Amino acid sequence: MVVAGNIPFGCLPVNIIINGKSKGHSSYDPSTGCIEKYNRLSRHHNSLLLEAIKKLRIKYRDAKIIYADIYKPIIDFIRFPQRYGFTSKPLVVCCGTSEYNWPGGEYNWQLLRQCGTPNVTACQNPSTYVNWDGRCFTEATNRYVANSWLKGPYADPPILDAHTN
Repeated sequence: MVVAGNIPFGCLPVNIIINGKSKGHSSYDPSTGCIEKYNRLSRHHNSLLLEAIKKLRIKYRDAKIIYADIYKPIIDFIRFPQRYGFTSKPLVVCCGTSEYNWPGGEYNWQLLRQCGTPNVTACQNPSTYVNWDGRCFTEATNRYVANSWLKGPYADPPILDAHTN
């Protein structure tokens, strides 16, 4: 069984725009630009989840219970995007609109003009973006996360190791 943790909710452009700057939040992580209190909540949830998984592993020794961490790889992508081939700004969305006279334009995301609505287009090269539409990650992001769960280091134990044992 694979149990995934929470994403860094403070790094979703939709949350930054709707619940962050427009609400006057000033507690941004300077290394990511994300809302720290939301990420702190995600980390807290993940630590409690991991503790519960450890207890279940003891109780059900024959079961293979894998913790899949999505928080840490996403934070790595945001802090060090070039390292993973993401050449766009990590909090800017691929599918959106960048009219700067609207709140959220600097993230290419606007509440009333989201991906899938008329005159909103996707970027030319989604594989260079971390975030697809303000809420979801790109295929490139998801591929890296999936590989890190299959082979490590972001799954405990890595899924392929658990399958072979």
